[in-house]
Amino acid sequence: MSDASSPAENATLCGAFAAVVMAPPAAAIVATVYQFPVFMYGEARGLAEADNAAMGTVFYLLFGGAPVLALLGAAAGRFVSRRTSPGIRRARVGALIAGAAVALLVAVTMGVASGLG
Repeated sequence: MSDASSPAENATLCGAFAAVVMAPPAAAIVATVYQFPVFMYGEARGLAEADNAAMGTVFYLLFGGAPVLALLGAAAGRFVSRRTSPGIRRARVGALIAGAAVALLVAVTMGVASGLG
């Protein structure tokens, strides 16, 4: 068995990693532009509360959000790697961008859902 992994496997891991790592910055962006729910704090709104949104996201990640984001990011990375031309670098970059997009999409969804309730 060789040590080299396929571009699809590598992109899957890159997408999962990017989605989890980019969750706090994505929450801070959403809180700056709209609002973001923070456990035991309420709604984080504006630039002054962006750090609260980022720390609230760390809480969500520690208590079950990381596997969900990792799965969504991995699926996005795999999808992008299958749609790009052959090459590990292009697949990695696409997967990182897709993982960051998943994190932003999840943060926007959480912000909008908290505004509805």
